[in-house]
Amino acid sequence: MPERPDELDRAILRELQGDLPLVSEPYREVAERVGISQEELLQRLEVYLKRHWLRRLAGVLYHQRAGFKHNVMGAWRIPAERRRAAGAFMASLPRVSHCYERPEFPGWPYNLFTMMHGQTEAEVQETVEEIRRGVQPEAYLLLPTLREFKKTSMQYF
Repeated sequence: MPERPDELDRAILRELQGDLPLVSEPYREVAERVGISQEELLQRLEVYLKRHWLRRLAGVLYHQRAGFKHNVMGAWRIPAERRRAAGAFMASLPRVSHCYERPEFPGWPYNLFTMMHGQTEAEVQETVEEIRRGVQPEAYLLLPTLREFKKTSMQYF
């Protein structure tokens, strides 16, 4: 493979910028669209990752379309010595789609964040209570989603 993306690489990356096909073998379909085997596609994706042409492939949950009408970001303050275990606990919960650590800032003492989803407000509140009991945060703040502005990937090619 060349050191820079060639025309085939750009075609593959163009296909992966959008939604994957909703079929049992989405990579096989992508490979067919660009005229290669699934095996070659997967080999090329490994190279793309190693060369940092591709950082990750991820599914995007359109939670509103999936019926999750109540979506809340939890901002949690957890002491450093308990943060790894707290994050692992939070991330294990079925109604938590994202859990990540960020630095604290003056006036913003929160360092762990969760995105929680539920079909009802009560379901989200159950998750909040489960987290509160499970990790005993020093402080927390709940930020309900009011409106979603963007949910698209970058388009490079």
